Amino acid sequence: MPLIAEYSKELKIYNTICAATFKRQRCAKALASEVELMVVVGSKSSANTTHLAEILKSIKETILIDTPEELENYKSIIYKAKKIGVTAGASTPDYVINEVINKMSEQAEQGELNS
Repeated sequence: MPLIAEYSKELKIYNTICAATFKRQRCAKALASEVELMVVVGSKSSANTTHLAEILKSIKETILIDTPEELENYKSIIYKAKKIGVTAGASTPDYVINEVINKMSEQAEQGELNS
């Protein structure tokens, strides 16, 4: 496969990831190393959020959800995990993250989850 550099007289590469995204990814990786399951909250059409989920999947079992209601689709996976980490894409509103955490807490209190 030919490389782009073979067709170019000059090639410049810029790292366009912002500091906040880099920090979020670093913190999420650290959290993933301490838990059994990662839940990434955010839009599946967001490149930032889906990339975050991809990074975490290489470290730990990870699910990506848009809404708290989607937790129902992963109940069996969530039920098995004793320690769950939650992170979100940069554009995910705080209220959505809080709704997911609240829903998981309610399920845990009702005995539906182990954590």
